Amino acid sequence: MSALDIVCIKLGYLDLEPGQKVLDIGAGSGVNAALMEERTGPGNVFTIEVDEALARQATHNLSTAGYTARVVCGDGESGYADGAPYDRLICTASARSIPGAWREQVRPGGIILTPYGTWFSSSGLLRLTVGEDGAAEGRFVHTAAYMWLRAHREPGGRPPRESEERLSASAAEPDKILDGDWHADFAIGHLVPGLTMRRVSGDQRRILLWDGKESFASVCCDGWDEADSVLQQGPRSLWDEVLAARSWWDEQGRPEITRFGLTVTADGEHHVWLDAPQNRLLRSRT
Repeated sequence: MSALDIVCIKLGYLDLEPGQKVLDIGAGSGVNAALMEERTGPGNVFTIEVDEALARQATHNLSTAGYTARVVCGDGESGYADGAPYDRLICTASARSIPGAWREQVRPGGIILTPYGTWFSSSGLLRLTVGEDGAAEGRFVHTAAYMWLRAHREPGGRPPRESEERLSASAAEPDKILDGDWHADFAIGHLVPGLTMRRVSGDQRRILLWDGKESFASVCCDGWDEADSVLQQGPRSLWDEVLAARSWWDEQGRPEITRFGLTVTADGEHHVWLDAPQNRLLRSRT
């Protein structure tokens, strides 16, 4: 179960009212569903859990405590059409995109609340309002870090290394570019699609970057200004893209996550923006 402080923060942003119907993605122990039933009333909460053992435990916990929330064992990414339409949908795992089923099963004017991020950074709590045409739009309202929906987890392995190596010095100190700032990492992850990172410690500290496909970079943290401190392979120069993304974030005044928003069009296109929907982030490549 998530810490109670973030549970309460999320429920506050859900803006529940008595009589509203809610779909809860990720039943866990059932506590979240119980809290929402307290607000909406009996028979209005449906909760879905992909893990059979957890679904059984949530069913037991809720029924023992006298709650009527319906527990369904299944893939939360598909929602639960039998209970639709919903006034609210809340997810307790991070998503990298908003499943079409969620938008289809939430009524126009309804709210979708979910942790949302990239393989590089799972750090934003997103609150979307569904439109009459099935599109959805809203802002990131808080920071958040959750485990991923199963289908949204980053790929394993590493890319092949047959491609030509490009060696160079770094234009900036890696430890200052990737300094762990949640807000910076949020922007970098959206500006450099597919990016994943691993740090290697020891005698020679390095940052390893991969785009999940064909491009790879290895950056030396010590002696970063030497001519061979950066190795890049594949069609993308990932370290150059990271430097450009961090520079953009700095130039914009280091915006916090809550200045960003997301538009999901009726046909499923996703556009992250800064301050207003017309200010889309220009990703380095798709």
